[in-house]
Amino acid sequence: MVHDGLFCIYTKTNDLKFNLVNPATNSRRILPDPTSTLDEVYGQSMYSLLGIGRENGVIPKYKLLWFFQCDDKLVNESTRCKVLSLDSNSWRYVDPPNCRIYCDQPIIHLDGVLYCFSFNSEEMGYRQPCICNLLAFDLHTETFHKYSTQDLESRDCQELSMCILNHRPCIFKKRLGNNDLLFKIWGLDINKSSWEVLYSIEFSCFPPEFYDRFIIPVATINDHVIFSNSCHDIWPC
Repeated sequence: MVHDGLFCIYTKTNDLKFNLVNPATNSRRILPDPTSTLDEVYGQSMYSLLGIGRENGVIPKYKLLWFFQCDDKLVNESTRCKVLSLDSNSWRYVDPPNCRIYCDQPIIHLDGVLYCFSFNSEEMGYRQPCICNLLAFDLHTETFHKYSTQDLESRDCQELSMCILNHRPCIFKKRLGNNDLLFKIWGLDINKSSWEVLYSIEFSCFPPEFYDRFIIPVATINDHVIFSNSCHDIWPC
């Protein structure tokens, strides 16, 4: 994860290690192990996801949000989360969002809010389709808010990805599908808690090397969207 030039590198195992790196100053900071204060009893599997951002406040603070799900039941109540403020250098619990976190999509940050995909489940595993919501965590108030994706054409966490375009959280399909005619990018209107299609691009605009690969919009320039794929090809549409 990267924010304001700070790189947070961590392992996604039961033996968690967090390193915060600032390339501009060649400095590295080892963060405390958040598992050392866990008071629950867990199995051997751990689903983990970490985000970093800067809160909106009078004196903005950099904070990390860590989700962990360490059970075999995969139910909503098993999701836990902790926050670390870099000025205090200690982890503490925050009220959980009562949903599952989709850990295969990185957290994104915008204006003091961290965004990730979530879904509700009582028995559902990660290999099954899961209808997702966009979960927002305000770093200043340390509260959660959910945005429904029921109006989107695709709502499966395994099919979707997200990014920031035009200063808005956006959702799109990870891959170009042969049965679809248009590649759509939905943008979130936070004030209305609703989605609108920001871009609708004909698939013929994409070169063959973009099919069957993960793609992501990386920027907008003069009403054109710049895409990249898993092979690091760049293409304007």
